[in-house]
Amino acid sequence: VTKRNMAGAMPKYDRRVYLQRDETVAAFRDFLNGSSVCFVLTGKSGVGKTNFVLSLIDELAADASSNHKAEVCLLMYNGANLDPGVSLSERIGRDISARVKWMTHYEQSDSGIWSYVDDLARAPSDRFVVIVDAINENRLDPRGVMIRIDELVKQCRWPWLKVVVTS
Repeated sequence: VTKRNMAGAMPKYDRRVYLQRDETVAAFRDFLNGSSVCFVLTGKSGVGKTNFVLSLIDELAADASSNHKAEVCLLMYNGANLDPGVSLSERIGRDISARVKWMTHYEQSDSGIWSYVDDLARAPSDRFVVIVDAINENRLDPRGVMIRIDELVKQCRWPWLKVVVTS
């Protein structure tokens, strides 16, 4: 899902030449291990916000291979392409259910996708991180996209769900 959603940005990120922002990584790790639900990264166009979120794939994979941290699933969306008329939970549910065969009782519950992910979280330190990049570039309604993100953050009752926004 991430590869499809971030297809336009992925070729621009090259881990061989990317210079990681240590302070930003430290702040992100504090967020990941803390109780806050949402992490907002802002900056001028071209400063590297998208490359930072793409670098998290490498950062967290390195942690997992060294058994240093719990499992983390990153799901990224290009905010420029999100439909502000569709809730993020619904969009994520559709994207995942199209690729994973899940049981009917998840589809019929109010929190569908989140009940499914909740059953997958094996340890208290597991994380499911939804990243919405470049919400300010949404051509239809950037404010509407932010409202949808805010709805997801407000409904969050799961300690494993984290939301990252860049603008």
